[in-house]
Amino acid sequence: MAEPLTDDEVARLAVFWAHAARAQLARLGKALNRLDNSSGRGEASPTVGDWWQVAAERHFALLAIAHVVKACSRLEALPRFPDADLFTYLRHYAEHWEDPSGRAGRTLAEIRPEHTEEPIAFWPERFALHGVFSDDLDAWLAEVDRVARSTDGSGLPMPDPSTPLD
Repeated sequence: MAEPLTDDEVARLAVFWAHAARAQLARLGKALNRLDNSSGRGEASPTVGDWWQVAAERHFALLAIAHVVKACSRLEALPRFPDADLFTYLRHYAEHWEDPSGRAGRTLAEIRPEHTEEPIAFWPERFALHGVFSDDLDAWLAEVDRVARSTDGSGLPMPDPSTPLD
């Protein structure tokens, strides 16, 4: 059986997933703006590909955010997000193609009775994912990154937090 992760390993994973989640949120924002600007490209409406891009970016953003939530639950020094459970269950619901009556679906119905499959609202500068604003998520992820870096004592190199992944 594998040994549990050390605090330094959890801190490094928190940095990794916070970095990935911020990149995915940025990509989701760009995909949403393409939907909004489709008429500017001479198209009458967004293409199927545009909608698929939004769905993919949302899926991977939920996955990355859920990993940050898990790292925060394992390392007490890391800041918690008020709606952390929401993102974990949304990830479970999407990742496992779950039936609404399954465990994640039932829990979502309890913690967010208004939950539907794809509630995204967007404006040119930000969007809300299941009622949580992207800039609030980004600020939390930046704080997780900062605290995790200060917690990691391994001395191993990490990318600069301002270096984009895409």
